Amino acid sequence: MEYKQTLNLPSTDFPMRARLPEREPAAIEAWERMDIYGRMQEHRASAPKFLLHDGPPYANGAIHIGHALNKILKDIVLKYKALAGFATPYRPGWDCHGLPIELQV
Repeated sequence: MEYKQTLNLPSTDFPMRARLPEREPAAIEAWERMDIYGRMQEHRASAPKFLLHDGPPYANGAIHIGHALNKILKDIVLKYKALAGFATPYRPGWDCHGLPIELQV
């Protein structure tokens, strides 16, 4: 008897290898075709607005897991507010510390 036959593992349709570089373009195309964000904004166009101004993703140092957590938490708040009936357009921030330098250049 083979060892793997003694394991009680679930059976799935997922392939053993992800092949993400090959499969990602199709996933992105499907997301763009569905346009869920655009449809959400259209559906809630006349609803009261809830704005969360998002700052620059990593203006002060190398990117780390805290940046991902920050984005995820903001997304949860916005999705909750959308489900509560608000229009929640995304407002990305900017690097306000870099602007004076850009203006000088």
